[in-house]
Amino acid sequence: MLEDYPEEDLQIITITSDSEERIKDFWEEENIPGEVFIDATGELSRQYEVQYLPEGIFIDREGTIKHESTGWQEGSLEEWQQKADNLLGTD
Repeated sequence: MLEDYPEEDLQIITITSDSEERIKDFWEEENIPGEVFIDATGELSRQYEVQYLPEGIFIDREGTIKHESTGWQEGSLEEWQQKADNLLGTD
C-alpha cells in the first residue's frame, strides 16, 4: 500500500481546487495517501505550473519531482501504486 512507504523515500502531494468539505470523505474512502493542498485561488497552480487539477506529485528523498499524475478516475490508485513501486524499485 502506498501509505506504507516511508515518507523519507517518497512523498506524494495532491493539489486540488475542490473544497475541503467536498474532498474529505472521498479522500478517506479512497484511502489516497499523502498530503492534499487546496488551491482555491489558483496561486499554487500558477507557482508550480500545474495546468489541470487534481494533480498528484511524487517527490523523491532529494526533493526531485519524479512523476506527476493529472486527474482522478477509477484505477488511479492502482496506477499510483505501480508508479511508486517503480520509483522505489519494489516492483
